Amino acid sequence: MYPTTKSSESGKERAVQQLLRDLGYSFVTHARLPGTPDILLAEKRIVIRIQGCFYHRHEGCRDCTTPKRFPDHWNKKFAGIQARDRNARFQLLGMRYRLLSIWGCAIRDHLADPLRERLAAFIEGTMREREIGKAELLEALHAGAAGSIAK
Repeated sequence: MYPTTKSSESGKERAVQQLLRDLGYSFVTHARLPGTPDILLAEKRIVIRIQGCFYHRHEGCRDCTTPKRFPDHWNKKFAGIQARDRNARFQLLGMRYRLLSIWGCAIRDHLADPLRERLAAFIEGTMREREIGKAELLEALHAGAAGSIAK
């Protein structure tokens, strides 16, 4: 009835992989861990998830809409995806992985520099978990980037 989303490398995943290569990090894709994370930096015990704003429900994002046709179906589908995301998150944190979630809206050519800065800051920092979205990157871009990058 509805097309399924296949678990393969998207353009957004390839863009983040290129940023990681530019920063000099090696990684594994689609590791056999809870939630099948998109990217694993094994030696740093960091999991990176690239999350689509529509299916994973990025609150406040313009891409996070609910279709007007069959809203009950969509709400049930979204709830199931969010439950799987929560379950994988708790399992990965329990396994002592650090988690970085990058929302799809944040992966744009004009936002590459602030995204690269935040990727490096998270990897080299001590924060257990972090999300990166478009609004944060736009704010950094307009503020002159540097300044207040949380580690």
